[in-house]
Amino acid sequence: MASRQIPVAASALLSGLLSGEPRPLVEVARTRISVHFETGDASAPVICVCTPEAVHLPNSLLTAELPSASSVTIGGRGLQQSVTSWRVARWWRPARPVGLPLPTADLVHLFGSADGLGVTLPRPSYDGLSPELLVGAGAGLTPEGD
Repeated sequence: MASRQIPVAASALLSGLLSGEPRPLVEVARTRISVHFETGDASAPVICVCTPEAVHLPNSLLTAELPSASSVTIGGRGLQQSVTSWRVARWWRPARPVGLPLPTADLVHLFGSADGLGVTLPRPSYDGLSPELLVGAGAGLTPEGD
């Protein structure tokens, strides 16, 4: 059988996963314009394979044709399924919201002082708090715990 290749535009956030060793994906959700897979990788636990009509999530691969509901692997510069492969034809960089702090692996810093970040960071736990106590406690129209 001849191999079919379908081009994709891949989020730059997925470069490590796409260029790594092939690994199986587990389908967790499907619509007519997107398929969502668990990857088993902490850097990108879920990816979205979608058509141009879908919302382009930061972890997306954009393609004209979605994989079917059988075994799919990722790695080696794309997705593979039976005799079909989705190969990266171009990369795109997801937009970053203005004012969003840079990601950090230091969780102590995340839940410590928010000085200099320009945003209010969440408390580490809401244990013992009643939802009624949070209503009206945040800025704007949403409760602090929302």
